Formats: sequence, C-alpha cells, structure tokens
Amino acid sequence: MTGKSWKTTEIIKVLEFINENFSLWCKHRINACTKVAKVHNLDRDAKSIYSMVNKLLQAIKTPKRRKACKTLKRRKISSLVKEINKKTEVLDEGLDDKCKGKKKITSDNKQKITTNSNTNMTTNANQKSASQAATTSASQIATTFANQVPNTSASQVPTTSTSQITSVIEGVYKEKVKQIDTRRDEDIQNITQYTTDIVNSLLLKGILK
Repeated sequence: MTGKSWKTTEIIKVLEFINENFSLWCKHRINACTKVAKVHNLDRDAKSIYSMVNKLLQAIKTPKRRKACKTLKRRKISSLVKEINKKTEVLDEGLDDKCKGKKKITSDNKQKITTNSNTNMTTNANQKSASQAATTSASQIATTFANQVPNTSASQVPTTSTSQITSVIEGVYKEKVKQIDTRRDEDIQNITQYTTDIVNSLLLKGILK
C-alpha cells in the first residue's frame, strides 16, 4: 500500500482534513493520519499518509524543492499545504515564546536562589565572626584585669573586697561587650560567665579575701 501512487483527490482529502482538524494533527500526527484514512475510507496506512504530508510540507518551505515537486504544481494542493505550513509556523513561534518564558522564569528562580544563598552565607559568616569576637573579647577580660593587678605574691596583696574586684572586672566586661556585634544569647552568657570564673579564680589564688 505504501508504494501505491497518490491520486490528487486523495491528497486533497487528506490535506483538507488536516487543515480542518489542525489541533488533532498537532497533538498526535499518526493518530490524525489514522483517522483521516478511516473517515475518507482511504486504502492507506497512517505512516504512508504522514510521509506524503511531511514531504509536501518540507518541499513548500524552499523555492527549489517547491518547483521540483510536481504535486505542489496543483493550485488546490499548494494552497492547502501553504495554509497548514503557516499554521505550523505560528504554532512553533508560540512554543518558542513559551519556552523562552519558562527559561526566563527558571533563570530568575536560579538568580533568586543564588542571591538568597549568598545572603545566607554572608549572614552565617557574620554570625561566625561575631561569635569568634565574643569568645576572644571574653578571654581578653582576664588578661586585661591581670594587667591591672600588681604582680605580687598573695601575701603582699592588701585585703580587697569582693565588690571592688567585681567592679573592676565588670567595668572591663562592659567595655569589651560594647565592641561585640552579636545577638547570640550563648555568646552573651559565655562572656557573663567569665566574670564569675575570674572572681572564683582570684579567690582560689588568695588574691581575693
């Protein structure tokens, strides 16, 4: 059946059906070819019909192939093929625009994700830096205080009240904390704990009595 020559009337029936049922042709071309054969009782299989239509559509696109195609010399056939080809081009342009729109949305989403990721990384880096600053400043409290206490033995240090020592430590503590840009409660608690640790250490060493 596939090697049988096409009659002009058969070709016109097929092209008219496709033109009138273009949405079906676009959705599934083989199914459209099967249906046109059934509707017009054509002694053709779907692949044969599709091959014939596809060759005509390819030939209509270039002047050289169009002139070489004898079938397209018939005005009715040429007109139908041109109309189907035009609809196909419009459809393809619409699909291209739709794909471009999807690509733009995807690109925008990727840019948004990248921006959010960079923001999160910056925030995390700032938090890490603040945490490190908190720990460093807290450890510096003891060093600063040690520099303010005379380097003498415990027996040589005059009796000092706990409130006086605590006042000095808290003064250093407040000064250092002002330099720390952190909102983490854990860091603040750690710094506060240093005050208690220093006082206890001084008591154990006999500096505080």
